[in-house]
Amino acid sequence: MIWFLLACTGPDVSSADAEAQHQAHEDTSSPALPDIEQAAAQPTMTADEVARTIELALSSPPDPDEIIEAYLWLMSQGDDVCPGDEHNITDLWLYGCEALTGYSYAGVTDWLDTPFDEGGMSGSVMGIAGDFWIDTPQGDQLEAGGHSIKAFNPSLLVTEIVGSFRWSGGSDWLASGYSGNLTQEYVVGAYVAFRGAANINGVHIAGHELTFPEGCNGHPVGGVSLRDPSGGWYRLDFDVCDSCTEVVFEGTPVGEACVDFGNYIEIIKGRL
Repeated sequence: MIWFLLACTGPDVSSADAEAQHQAHEDTSSPALPDIEQAAAQPTMTADEVARTIELALSSPPDPDEIIEAYLWLMSQGDDVCPGDEHNITDLWLYGCEALTGYSYAGVTDWLDTPFDEGGMSGSVMGIAGDFWIDTPQGDQLEAGGHSIKAFNPSLLVTEIVGSFRWSGGSDWLASGYSGNLTQEYVVGAYVAFRGAANINGVHIAGHELTFPEGCNGHPVGGVSLRDPSGGWYRLDFDVCDSCTEVVFEGTPVGEACVDFGNYIEIIKGRL
């Protein structure tokens, strides 16, 4: 209504004046943005170096148990007021509190520990979700935004870590800071799988339905991508039960390589 009244009571403007004002606006408008030529990313690794980097990243696959155990231990160090619950930080402490023990808590969390029964399969689901940080008197910190969850029974393990996590008192992959959206699975007698993407110790890696069927003796099905320091991506797509394939950088083949996934498979199986 205010804009309508101003329009009705404003001074008359002739068409010639209006054209002059329009021309003046065009003359003082911002110039067009310049064209910028950016060189395409160039590979900095050989095909064999790509394979070894993938093996190195998968030698310490992210484990939700480490996040869960660190969280539960840190929560147990609080008191009856701060955070006041051994499993959850409520929005009462959204901006932080300090326990008598010297541990500090801030944010909000949602602890999950429940049975599941779906599709004829039953087991347990455990994990933590939230946006929070916890500081120790010694200066260590657990900070998180996302969720870290596992579903399991004697013949099944499915883990999912989504978001960003860092625990300065943890092992390398967690102490250096994890970010990603990663699902890892192990079904006894069937397969191990790595799906999604993650930053593991500074290595950005993605699994494209990367699966290791039990009958393939450690060889994969699917694909894997690795980010080069230049910003481009390498892609390896595997034929069924073959660990050797062509390495392609941004659509251009750079050679062939073989990736040994045996260590990764044993680590995942050992977590059940």
